[in-house]
Amino acid sequence: MSLSLQFILIGLFTGAITGVTGASGVLIVVPILTTLFDMPLQVVLGTSLLVDVIATILISYTYARNKNVDIKKVFGFWLAPCLVLKLGLFL
Repeated sequence: MSLSLQFILIGLFTGAITGVTGASGVLIVVPILTTLFDMPLQVVLGTSLLVDVIATILISYTYARNKNVDIKKVFGFWLAPCLVLKLGLFL
């Protein structure tokens, strides 16, 4: 089986688990890529975070389009993490 096909299958599996449980795909992707594919942890984490960002944008757009988002509350939840984000990266 080609490497591309393996990654597609991992993506499908991760998407199914994420959709059913609401958990982050990082819980599945990071262990698989680090153990089975022997990829460096920093590459795996960066890749997983980018995938999560893209998925989160698409999911958030869908919720907002269906009027299931309270924008005023979102701003409050968003502001605090953004203020301390850089600090967390250095810890």
